[in-house]
Amino acid sequence: MDLLLRNVKIFQPNSEFHLQTKDIFIQKGIIQAIENPNKNSEFLNPENNEETFLSLGWIDTHLPLTIPGDERRETLESLSLAAKAGGFTDIICLPTALSSIDTPESLI
Repeated sequence: MDLLLRNVKIFQPNSEFHLQTKDIFIQKGIIQAIENPNKNSEFLNPENNEETFLSLGWIDTHLPLTIPGDERRETLESLSLAAKAGGFTDIICLPTALSSIDTPESLI
């Protein structure tokens, strides 16, 4: 599958393209070309002119974790899958346990 990303701002500190806006052509999952944007190109989402960003991964630093006590709402697996679907490669969970942690078994 071929993919052309237009007007993408690159966040990669060890890259020569860091903080630059470029067009990126990807073929079969491999970046084939990184070039200056075409003057006639538009944002990927022209309706609301949102910028598009590219990096190796993002970290969500504020995820509420309802374990222990409210596993019916979300598990570590469902939380991880949701983060992955949103493009996050790392997460930091905040405890929001509904029940008190009052036994050693509660920690597991």
